[in-house]
Amino acid sequence: AIGPMIVSMKTEGQDQQFRVIVRTKYGNQKVLMPPHASESNPSVFSVLQECNPLLSNAGLQVLQDEALKQRLLTYEQKEFTKRYPVGVLLCQPDQKTEEDMFSNATGSKNWQDFLELLGDQIELNGWTKFAGGLDVKGTDTTGKHSLYTQFSGNEMMFHVSTLLPHSPTDKQQIEKKRHIGNDVVLIIFQDGENPSVYNPGSMRSEMIHIALVVREEKGSDDITRYRISSCSKAGVPTFGPALPSPPLFVKGPRGTPEGDAFREFLLTKCINGHLAASRGLGSLATRLAAVRHALLTDIVDSVKELPVPNTPTSPTICGSSGGMASSGLFMTMAGSTIRGSAHHSNSNSNSNNNSAEMVNPQRRMSLAERWKIW
Repeated sequence: AIGPMIVSMKTEGQDQQFRVIVRTKYGNQKVLMPPHASESNPSVFSVLQECNPLLSNAGLQVLQDEALKQRLLTYEQKEFTKRYPVGVLLCQPDQKTEEDMFSNATGSKNWQDFLELLGDQIELNGWTKFAGGLDVKGTDTTGKHSLYTQFSGNEMMFHVSTLLPHSPTDKQQIEKKRHIGNDVVLIIFQDGENPSVYNPGSMRSEMIHIALVVREEKGSDDITRYRISSCSKAGVPTFGPALPSPPLFVKGPRGTPEGDAFREFLLTKCINGHLAASRGLGSLATRLAAVRHALLTDIVDSVKELPVPNTPTSPTICGSSGGMASSGLFMTMAGSTIRGSAHHSNSNSNSNNNSAEMVNPQRRMSLAERWKIW
C-alpha cells in the first residue's frame, strides 16, 4: 500500500507550467511539467495523471487550508536535512578488524593532512552549531575536539576515531563505535604502504551503508595521489559523482586546486551517499519510510474533516490508503485557477517513481522528455 499521500501543485509563468510535489512514505517526488497544449484549463487530476499514473487512481480530496501549509513546512524541515554526521576511521597497515582500527589513539602526518583537508578542528565545549550527537556541555564524554565543516550549504560533523575518547582497557572501544557505528557513511583512511584490502564485513553495524576507502600512493612521477574506492550495502541505489578512471586525485592542502578538487568530490560523495541510502531499499530507508508514514498520517488525519472548496486555486492533495489505491487531499498553494474534480477509482497499479535531489558540482539534473526535477 502507498499509504498516506500529500500532493501540492501550482502553476507559474506566462506559459502556465505546473510544479508538483508528491509526498509519500517513500519520499518526495518533485516534477516540473510543461503546460498542457490540448487544454487551456486542465483539471487537477489530468495534470496529476501525467505526473504519475498512480495518482489518477487515488481517491484524493481537494482542499485549501492555511494551517495545512504550515504543517507541510514543518514536515519539510524534518524530511530534508542539511546536516550530516560522517564517520572517519584510521586503518593502519595489517589492521583488518574493527577492534584493530578502533584501537588507534593517534595517527601519522598523512592522517593529519587528510583530516585538515576534510574540515576544521573545533572545541566541543560550548559548540553552538551542528554537533552530530557529540557532547558540547563541557563534560568531555565524547572528547574535547572534533572535525566540522560547511560545504555547499550543508553542515558536516565528522566522528573521527582518534578524536573520540580512547580507553586502553576497552578492546571494543565502545565509545568510538557508539558514534562511528551509527553513521550512514564511513570514510576509512588506510595509512602506510601496501595497505590490506578493506573488507566491508569487518565493520559490524546495521547503520553503516556506505564505505569510502581512501589511501595515499606515490606514482612513478614521484607525485603523491589519493586513491578512492567505494562500496555500498545491498539496496542502496547508485549515486554520484562517479569515480574517475583511474580513481586518483593529486594530494594537496585545502586552498589549492588539487586539494579542493578531491575535497569537493569526497564531500559530495558523502552527502549523496546519505541521500541515496535514505531513498533506497535498505534498512535505513525502511526506518525512514515508517517515520514519514507516521508524520503524513498525522497531517492527513488533522485535515480530512475540513470542508472542500468548489474551485481551488493551485492545489496540495493529501490522503491515506488502506489498499493498492490511495485516498487523500489536494491543497492549493498559489497561481492561477485550476479546475478541481475529485474522483476515486480502484486499480491494481502500485508504482513508485521516487527521485532524490542530490548535491552535484555542476548543479544539473534531468528526467526524460517532459519531466525534470527542480
